[in-house]
Amino acid sequence: MAQTRDVEKQNKLRQINEIQTIINEQEKRLSSLQSNGFSLANFFLVFQGVILAAVANGSSVFTCLDCWLLIGVSALAVCPNLASLYLIGQEYIATITQRDASLDQRSTLKTELDSLQAPTSAGTSPQVQAQSSGAGTSTLQGRSSNKNGDSCRKRNRQFWFFICMACFVGVSVIMGAVSVRTLCSKVAVPKYPLKLNDKCVRFCQGSRCMRFCSEY
Repeated sequence: MAQTRDVEKQNKLRQINEIQTIINEQEKRLSSLQSNGFSLANFFLVFQGVILAAVANGSSVFTCLDCWLLIGVSALAVCPNLASLYLIGQEYIATITQRDASLDQRSTLKTELDSLQAPTSAGTSPQVQAQSSGAGTSTLQGRSSNKNGDSCRKRNRQFWFFICMACFVGVSVIMGAVSVRTLCSKVAVPKYPLKLNDKCVRFCQGSRCMRFCSEY
């Protein structure tokens, strides 16, 4: 009987060590995914800022037709960036869910190991059996509650992830709307001389105009 308990203890310790190794690998993967996600998010925001600055500072150079070129260039960079962020986010959620399951499994194994290490007595075997039965029931209830908790946490993570993705898409939409409004709302002014009357001529370049009038 004692040998059986020792074998069970060794098996539990081996399983705990294996799960701990898996948890460490999952932690490293989560850290890598988090770093890649932040890098992509920073690149996305910086690129959108560069396009917006070009529109604001070059409003007298770019035309309404040019704004669609800027929006197209922005879309070519945004689409793969958002796709990469989506894939990284989904992998992050899957990995952190697996990490939580591994932590729960390790906690369960430690509880079982503690019960094996507890001293037993032959004279109190009915009480031990009752405690063992109660511990088994509580373990099953704990596993059921852990599954429900994992499902709830996963839904919450998916919700906040899609909120973040919607914010990134919103930044792109706002940038496009500002570009169109800034570059296409200007009144078109000809760059060639515009004759106002017989004595005055107006020269315009962009939004700046000069008027020349003859006295004779």
